[in-house]
Amino acid sequence: MRMNHGKSVLLQIAGASALVAALGLVAMGLSQCRGIDDPVLGAHGRSNPGLAVEVNRCNRGCIDQYKQCVAQENSRHREGERQCNLLPDRRQREACLEAEEQLHERNLESCATAMQQCKRDCGYREGSAGGGR
Repeated sequence: MRMNHGKSVLLQIAGASALVAALGLVAMGLSQCRGIDDPVLGAHGRSNPGLAVEVNRCNRGCIDQYKQCVAQENSRHREGERQCNLLPDRRQREACLEAEEQLHERNLESCATAMQQCKRDCGYREGSAGGGR
């Protein structure tokens, strides 16, 4: 019996490790948004609508990747909670659930941080005083 319990804990650890690796890959993917180095204003001082469209497209991509990251994390979290609730000892179960909740919060923060970096990498910074380059 003890051996089976040890295996379930090992499965939880392996699952958490796999999630961290997956989130790392998602974060790397989110940070790969192509930056735009074009000036916001054209030669005649008019706004550059092509740039705005590209930036909006990039930002939408960042948001879509964020939503996917959160959905994957929520799925992983539900499975983690399910595994914790299978533990026979109440104290171990509570400790597992607490650790799972903390991991879930950190992973959601990672999703948000990756989205913010992706948006920064999109290249649009209104009011950043870079118009006179």
